[in-house]
Amino acid sequence: MSTLRPWKNGSNMDINEMTEGTTIFIPVFLKGGLIWTGDSHCAQGNGEVNLTAVECSFQEIRLQPIVRKDLKLTWPRIETKTHFIQVGFDEDLMKAFTIALNETVDFLTTSKGLDRYEAYSLASIAADCRVSQVVDVRKGVHCMVPKSIFTAAKTATR
Repeated sequence: MSTLRPWKNGSNMDINEMTEGTTIFIPVFLKGGLIWTGDSHCAQGNGEVNLTAVECSFQEIRLQPIVRKDLKLTWPRIETKTHFIQVGFDEDLMKAFTIALNETVDFLTTSKGLDRYEAYSLASIAADCRVSQVVDVRKGVHCMVPKSIFTAAKTATR
């Protein structure tokens, strides 16, 4: 798979929420799949409107690859300190949004135990879906679900 455009293998995703401490889960589609980093940005707004960003050296990136054979994903998933992030990419921005939304519903059902109707409702109420990029042939959307909505309910004391 190409690393030029954002896709199911991660690649050139350009999502500015991916900062130090971020965990990214990337599907591996080929036996012996390798890791490539490039087009690394120190700063860039979501939407990547004209290919301009503040570039970083790949030496600024620290990776700790862990193979998770128990995790079966179709698209990358991202976890930051504050959010679970699902992505979608397509040449059509609306299709990219639909993929990201479906990934969000799938995440909420498989990881948080909601049924599909509850997950879809929660995505509408709490997910913040943003345009990742429009400059590339393949457009990107990512939906951010705040971790704070999953805090345990506190028992009232009498």
